[in-house]
Amino acid sequence: NTFLNKANEVLPKGGYLWCHSRTAGLKRMVILSAHPGIVGKTIYFLHYMWHNVMSRISLTRWFYMFVTKGQNRSYCRVEILGRMFRAGFEVIDERFEKGEFYVLGRKIKEPIWDDKPTNGLLVKLNRVGRWGKMIGVYKFRTMYPYSEYLQPYLYAHEGLAPGGKFAHDYRVNWLGEKLRGSWLDEFPMLLNVIKGQMKLVGVRPISRQYLSLYTPQMQQLHESVKPGLLPPFYYENVTPQTIEDVQESERRYIESYMQHPFVTDWRYFWGILHNILFKGRRSK
Repeated sequence: NTFLNKANEVLPKGGYLWCHSRTAGLKRMVILSAHPGIVGKTIYFLHYMWHNVMSRISLTRWFYMFVTKGQNRSYCRVEILGRMFRAGFEVIDERFEKGEFYVLGRKIKEPIWDDKPTNGLLVKLNRVGRWGKMIGVYKFRTMYPYSEYLQPYLYAHEGLAPGGKFAHDYRVNWLGEKLRGSWLDEFPMLLNVIKGQMKLVGVRPISRQYLSLYTPQMQQLHESVKPGLLPPFYYENVTPQTIEDVQESERRYIESYMQHPFVTDWRYFWGILHNILFKGRRSK
């Protein structure tokens, strides 16, 4: 991160930075092709534990850095792209070629120095709360590190899927797919409910970038209430298919909540619970 940020500072606006790396996925292919069978899998497991686990856990990271001096670290494609965006570069080209992953970035803004990207299982994501105040929403990690910086890039290239979430979201890792399917990834948000930043039922806690996709009127409505653990579109008989459908679902909930707060949340809570238990609604 320091290298990328320093590179940004010495480049003029519009300047280019060309980086390359052998990603974690490419390293896996190399190891398994050189050592087939159980031997290769064992070597890859040890490699993964050393470069992907020991390097990220706070209790062991110091030892990893002491031994390796930070050389030959293992990054996945998503993390590389996310680090580039965090450093103020717009990714304008990426490709796999001759066993390496290449990224071409163009400086479009100043780098970020003062945030704290997380690598652990429990993450704290910046989301829009009531009155537009940013809050830290707790979740179990379902995406690769630095995924939060890729929202504009993902939206520009993939768009939105039915239901209003990003289409073909390659930021979600294999464990994240399991956690989302069982709703376990959202369990830590109960901490936000206890802290009074959220409530059980309410509009989704979304990022500032995603909120910018809403209409101006819906942005104001969305910010007028606390976000919730159980979003209103899970209450609908038909799952919303577009971002416009999601906004309309939220609008109906907010307008009803403004008139009858307790009754609305009580009705939505049991309706959402019914859809989850008996109609298989899941957090995808």
